[in-house]
Amino acid sequence: MYRALTWLALKEGVDITDGAAMEELARHAEIVISRPRIDDGRQYTVTVHGQDVTWDIRSAAVTNAVSVASSHKGVRAIIIGQQRAMAQRNGVVMVGRDIGSVVLPDAELKIFLTA
Repeated sequence: MYRALTWLALKEGVDITDGAAMEELARHAEIVISRPRIDDGRQYTVTVHGQDVTWDIRSAAVTNAVSVASSHKGVRAIIIGQQRAMAQRNGVVMVGRDIGSVVLPDAELKIFLTA
């Protein structure tokens, strides 16, 4: 979800270092993660305002910007709320460094991998 928001910020020319602007963008962003809609090797489909961005969010530009875009407390609060809502609607597997400790600390099952 942070990658999708970062992609949207870059597309719309939002300054990713501006916490207030990023928070406003996060508040209105329609980010949907669903089962794969296309058989092209993807494990899921990510759309932003209805546009399929599944592969776009893996670009170098997004990778280079996502840590800054996701560093704002207000943005994190909004995205965490959306992630929790997603988990409440249906069974879900989530990946991320703070999913088990911050987003879903009371999850029924947690699997931690270290390399």
